[in-house]
Amino acid sequence: MRRILFAGLLIASSFARAAGWLPTGPADGGQASNFATVATHPGVGGQAVVFAGYVPQVVHQLGAFFTTDGGAHWTSNARVGAFGRAFLSGTPTIAFLNNGGAPILRSTDEGRTWAPIPLPTDASGLGLLLGAVNPANPNELVVFAGATIYRTFDGGSSWGSDAAPTTVSALDVDWSTRILYASFTNNPSLGHRPLDTPGAWGVGGQDPYRFAAGHGTVIYSTTGGLHRSTDGGTTFSPVAQGVVSALVCDFAFSSLPARRVYAIECESGRVLRSDDDGATWSAAGTIADASVRTPAVDAANPDRLYVITSVGALASNDGGSTFAALSRPGGAPGSARALYFDPVSTSRQWLSSVSSSSASTLRSEDAGSTWHDIGSTYRLIGASRSRANTVFGTGFPGVTGDYGVSLSTDGGTTWTQKVSFFGPRGTTVGPLAYGSASGELFVAAVGGSLGNMVTRGMFYSNDDGESFTSRFAPPVAVRALGATQSGPSLLYAGGSPLAIGEPQLYRSANGAVTWSPVATFPASLSPYGGTYGNTLAALAIDPSNPARIYAGFTYPDYVMRSDDAGATWTRATNGLGAGEITSLVIDPANPSTIYASQLGSGVFRSTDRGATWTALDEGLHDEAALGVAQDPHTTGRIYAETGSGLYRADLGSGVPEGDRRAIEFYHLDLNHFFVSADLDEIAGLDAGVFQGWARTGEGFRVAEANDPGNSPVCRYFGVFPPQSTHFYSPYPHECEILATTPPWIYEKIAFGLALPTAPPERGCPPDTRALRRFYNNSMGGLPNHRYSTSMVTFDTMVAKGWTFEGEAPTLVFACVPY
Repeated sequence: MRRILFAGLLIASSFARAAGWLPTGPADGGQASNFATVATHPGVGGQAVVFAGYVPQVVHQLGAFFTTDGGAHWTSNARVGAFGRAFLSGTPTIAFLNNGGAPILRSTDEGRTWAPIPLPTDASGLGLLLGAVNPANPNELVVFAGATIYRTFDGGSSWGSDAAPTTVSALDVDWSTRILYASFTNNPSLGHRPLDTPGAWGVGGQDPYRFAAGHGTVIYSTTGGLHRSTDGGTTFSPVAQGVVSALVCDFAFSSLPARRVYAIECESGRVLRSDDDGATWSAAGTIADASVRTPAVDAANPDRLYVITSVGALASNDGGSTFAALSRPGGAPGSARALYFDPVSTSRQWLSSVSSSSASTLRSEDAGSTWHDIGSTYRLIGASRSRANTVFGTGFPGVTGDYGVSLSTDGGTTWTQKVSFFGPRGTTVGPLAYGSASGELFVAAVGGSLGNMVTRGMFYSNDDGESFTSRFAPPVAVRALGATQSGPSLLYAGGSPLAIGEPQLYRSANGAVTWSPVATFPASLSPYGGTYGNTLAALAIDPSNPARIYAGFTYPDYVMRSDDAGATWTRATNGLGAGEITSLVIDPANPSTIYASQLGSGVFRSTDRGATWTALDEGLHDEAALGVAQDPHTTGRIYAETGSGLYRADLGSGVPEGDRRAIEFYHLDLNHFFVSADLDEIAGLDAGVFQGWARTGEGFRVAEANDPGNSPVCRYFGVFPPQSTHFYSPYPHECEILATTPPWIYEKIAFGLALPTAPPERGCPPDTRALRRFYNNSMGGLPNHRYSTSMVTFDTMVAKGWTFEGEAPTLVFACVPY
C-alpha cells in the first residue's frame, strides 16, 4: 500500500435543486479560427459531438458538447487541451480527438473524461495525426506522421507501420472497400492502396486540395473543380462541371444506404449536394458571411448536416438548403464574450469578444432573445452610462487587434477613432473605468515591450468619450481599474508590477496626473508564482463607501478587502475556490452583496462584504468563468460570462446552490502538495499558521459524504519524523489497510467521492469529470500524493517522475462534479 498525502476531494449532489443557471445568448462557439470541430456517429443516428467554446486564458481551450437527440439538447463536459479532427465509433460510443500533433485523446464516456491512446514507440516526438477510425470497431485506427502510416487493431496496445512514398499531408479510409487514401506533400498527388496490403501504393489524382472517401468512391478538389474515382483511386474524372464555382474546403459522406455527399466551397460558403456518390451535383444553399469547415452528416438522417463556421456551429435539417444555429438554451456551445447593457434601453445588449485576435460584436434589441453580428472587428471595452446606443471600443476597420480607443453612437455599426494607435503590436487597450463626474472616463493601455520598457498609457475623457486627453500611466502593467463614485474621483489602478518587489496597486487623486503607491501584495510561494509577484486582476469599489476596496488576484488566487482606502488589508477568501479572480462586481442596490468569478472554479456570492462566500454552481456547466455581469434593468438577474457562452440566473426564483471547494497548497522546501476542503484549515494555511504552504491555483469541488452516489472518503493522519502527512481515500480497502497500519491514525470521514463506472463503459458518471492521483514514490523519504483534474498537471507530474495511480485506459482515479 502506497502512503498518500492529504487529498481533499469532492462530489456532486445527485438530487435536484430549486434554481440554477440557464444557458442563454447565441450559440456562436464554433469559430473556425479556434480549431472547433464536429463529428457524427457513423452508425447511430442522433449522436454528435462538437468541440468548441475557446478560452484564450487557459490551456484547456475547448469544451466537449455531446448530443444523443439530433442536437435538441447538448451536455457540456470537461475541457480538453486539444483540437483537430474528431471521430465517433463503437457501441457504447467512443470519441477520439486529434491533439495538434500531441497524443491522440480518447473518451469512453461521451466526452466526460479523456486519456491519450498508446502510440507507436518509434513515432515518439513525430506529432502523429489521427487519419481514420473504423466505424464499426473503435479499436482499429490509422494514424500518420511524416512518410509513415501506423495502424492498430487493439486501440493502441500494438502497432504496425508502413512507409508511404513521401510525406503524407492527409489520410482517409473508405471502410466499405477498405482502401486507404493519402495526399502527399512533396509530390502533390493522391495515393491509394488496399488497407490490408501494406506497400502496394498506386497514384491517381493530381494536386488535391481536399479529399474524402466513402461508398466505394473517392473525391478530391483542386482549383480546377472536383474529380471523382470509382476504381479505388486509379483513374479520376471531372465532375460538377458548371456547378462548382470555387475551391472546395471539405466533404462529408453520409452513412450507407444513403448515397449523399456534401461539399462546401471555401470562400463563398456554398453547400453542394450529391445523391449519387458524387456523380452529379447541385447547389443546396449558402452559409453567408462565414468561413466553413468540418461538415458531418447524421447517420440516420442524411438531410441533417452539421457545420462549424466562423460565426458558430450550425445545423441543417433540409439537406443543406438552410442552416440555423444550434440551440444555446439547449446547451449548445457559445463563445467567450463579455456582456454590456444599454443604460436607456431595457432591451438592448451587446456581447463582445474577450480576445482581440478574434474580435467581433453581437447586438440584441430584444433583451437577449435574438442576436445579430454587427460585422465589426472592434472589441468593446464599455458602454456609456447615460447615452443610448453608445459604446466604446478598440480596433481598426477590417483588422483584428487593439488599436487606440474609438466611439460608436449607433450601437457599434460605425466607429470614430478618438485615441490613435498606441504602442507596438500586441498592445492591450482597457480596462475602462467610470469617474464620479458625469461623462468622466478613464482608459488604460499596456503595450508590448520596447527594449526593456513596457509601454503604458492612460487616457481621460470628461465628455463621455467624445474626446480624450493623454494622462500619466501608473508604474504598473494595468489589469484592473476603478474609481470612487462620490466626490472627486479617486482612481485606482492595479496589475502586474514592473519589477520585483514593487507595488501592484496605485492611486491618483487628480485624474491620473500623478500616482502614489497603495499596496505591495506578497508574491506566490507556489511553483506557479510569477517572477514579479502576484498580479492584481480585478478591482471593485463600494459605491456607498469609497474607502472600501476589494482586490482580486491571479496566484495566489485570493481576494483582499480594505476598509480604509488601502491603508490596511484583510483577506476575504473564505469559501472561494481556486483559480484567477477574473471579476469582482458589487450589487449597487445592496453593496454588502458582491460577486466574484474565478477562472477554473465558477461564480461565487458574498452577502457580508466578502467575509464568507458561497458557490453558485447549479446549472453552470463551465468552470472557466471569465466575468459576472449584473442586469441594471432587472432586479436579481445576473449573468456568468464563460468560455462556452453566457449563462443567466434569476435570483428572485432562488439562488443556485453550490458545493465546497478543495484548495491545493504547495510546500516549496518539502516539494509536497496538500489539499483541504475545511474552511478553518484553509484559512489557517492562507494566514501562515501552518508555515511554508501556499496556494497553487488549483482545486476542485467537494460534497458531503452522505450525498447519494458517493463513496465516503476516509481521512488519516501519519507521522514520519520529522514530518507528517495525511491520507484520503474513497476506496474501502485502502481505508481498511491504514486502519491497522502504524503510524496512521484515523481522523474522520471527510466528504464523498464518485468512483469510476465499471467496464465496459469505464470513465465517469454524468455531470462529473476525472480526478487523477499522482504518487511521488517517496522522494525525499516521505510519501506524498497530488490530486488534479488538469491534463496539463498530469503531463507535468509524470515528467517530474511521479507515478499516476488509477485506471490506465481512462486516466481516472475518481470522479468529481463538473
